[in-house]
Amino acid sequence: MGMGDGASGLVRSTTQVMPRQTPPASSMTRLVSREDEKCDLITLHMPLSEDNFHIIDASAMKNMKDGVVIINTARGSLIDTKALIEALESGKVGAAGLDVIEDELGMYYYNRKSDILSKRDLYVLRGFPNVIVTPHMAFYTDQAVSDMVKHSIESCILREAGKKDPWEVV
Repeated sequence: MGMGDGASGLVRSTTQVMPRQTPPASSMTRLVSREDEKCDLITLHMPLSEDNFHIIDASAMKNMKDGVVIINTARGSLIDTKALIEALESGKVGAAGLDVIEDELGMYYYNRKSDILSKRDLYVLRGFPNVIVTPHMAFYTDQAVSDMVKHSIESCILREAGKKDPWEVV
């Protein structure tokens, strides 16, 4: 990954490859740790579980490098939104890219032009010039859609044949 002038080149990406292998809470706290004090950019790529709810909270942000950039394309509740807003206002967090936010259920994929929405945090976040909020669409690439269709069909065929379904959601 190339870094522009002035970037320290330290990036931390917290990733869990398999949702069924979520580590216990004790190890999750290590994901946001001393290493993050040096990071210019932190990206989140993991499923949400009880163990990592608000893994990025006020305490975690306090320990991050001043001006850190946080990207979340995973699950909204990985970040404590109110703490993020406070960190953005104070300058602790320099910028955020959010494809997901807390309490987004029912927000997207519906015509809400004439609805009054009680999503104050979303309005606040969208008001920052250093925050980008997208409508939960990071997955929406030609390849991802093709894979979803293909795997859904393959899943049905495997289940009908009584074989193990690697895409079974538990």
